[in-house]
Amino acid sequence: MVAVNQTPELRRIQSEIADVLGLTFDVEEIPGRANRLYERLKKEKKVLIILDDIWKQLDLKAVGIPFGDVCRGCKILLTSRSQDVLSREMRTQKEFRLDVLQDEEAWSLFEMTLADAKDSELPPIAAEVAKKCAGLPLLLLTVATDLRNRESYAWNDKLKQLSVFDNEEIYAKVHSVLESSYNDLPGNEVKSFFLLCGLLGLSNIPIRSLLKYVMGLSLFKHISTVKDARNKVYTLIDTLKAKCLLIDGDTYGFVKIHDVVRDTALSIASREQHAFIGWECPKAELLLLFTEVLSLGIPDLFFKGIRNLEVVDFTGMRFVSFLLPLAFLSNLHTLCLHRCQLDDIAIIGVLKQLRVLSFANSYIVELPGQIEHLTRLKLLDVSDCSKLKMIPANALSKLSQLEALYMSNSFDRWEADGIRNQGNASLAELEYLSHLMTLEIQILDANILPKHLFSNGLQSYRILIGDGWTGMGIMKPPEC
Repeated sequence: MVAVNQTPELRRIQSEIADVLGLTFDVEEIPGRANRLYERLKKEKKVLIILDDIWKQLDLKAVGIPFGDVCRGCKILLTSRSQDVLSREMRTQKEFRLDVLQDEEAWSLFEMTLADAKDSELPPIAAEVAKKCAGLPLLLLTVATDLRNRESYAWNDKLKQLSVFDNEEIYAKVHSVLESSYNDLPGNEVKSFFLLCGLLGLSNIPIRSLLKYVMGLSLFKHISTVKDARNKVYTLIDTLKAKCLLIDGDTYGFVKIHDVVRDTALSIASREQHAFIGWECPKAELLLLFTEVLSLGIPDLFFKGIRNLEVVDFTGMRFVSFLLPLAFLSNLHTLCLHRCQLDDIAIIGVLKQLRVLSFANSYIVELPGQIEHLTRLKLLDVSDCSKLKMIPANALSKLSQLEALYMSNSFDRWEADGIRNQGNASLAELEYLSHLMTLEIQILDANILPKHLFSNGLQSYRILIGDGWTGMGIMKPPEC
């Protein structure tokens, strides 16, 4: 099951299907990955692929999903708000309409959501409140969760809110109730965190990405370590789940946000936080830019109107020129270059305020020696950088504040001996990182593991021994 969303990311959709099949791509380009996935799926005798939340026609061949007579064992289930998208654009064989819940079903869901309330006796107006939810499961869940263990005046207030929109479109009710849930959130921290989840524009949100962003934005007061920030992130996720504003993701390490909830978050963010698409925004702190095939040369004045950025995330880009303009971002705390093709990135050495640096899933051959100047760095992520072959010796040992290092399915050419002044990095360098608490690495030979690596305060680690990220290893499950 894969969420397609309003703006389909073919590479992500391919990866999520491949992960379930245990398929590893040995090519980078989308057409090549599509061919590999196509051939793999044709080998399955019975497979069901659910493509959820389709907004417009999705080219199944471009993804690598076989259909029709070429693969009768492959069944495809599509969901969409628009029947035309399914019947006309996707040319589905049969459509099933999902109507709103009938009164009895709606009351059953409403009552079940309130089942664990301290006061099991519901107020007399409970049935009327449930009926005002118009059979919408999301609205029923949100309202019932909001009213759990609340006094009668809260029930009356909620009934009034729902009644105001009797003559409006059905989604106006949903957005009104969701905004009410937002207003009831306890404090600015959790409100800002919720809006951040909405701004990401994803139905499945990586918790690790949220951690990187909040560390860069200094979203939490009196929190400076990765561990404390991680604990806070999980606490806020639990708070938002309790309000039905977030739900569990499809896989471990992810959370989901319903597209209607996301729309509400974007509406609030544009109104209260002045979030918008544009470059002249001197007070902007966060810049996210996602694409699939864009080759980007950054003009020298690219960041002129947004010099106060604290978090920059460029995803899915091919940089055809150096990243020199980044040098003007003196306040930058988090830099994420995900699924990018990167050549010369030596410029990162001047970003001395960086706390988080991530190259996850990028095409990168060598980490520059200038990385040793990032002495405030707390989190470094080069996971799934399968082309990474060179990390200069003695560079990692200079990252004295590093708390989390992610290198799964990535660099494995560790030197066997201690710290050297040339050649590749050695595992002995990790012993100098006194703050390191989370570690994911891959090694070819267990004999090169330093004796004292596990006695320096590591709390979670995943270490693969052998070739490929599917072999045997030692593990203490890492957090996000």
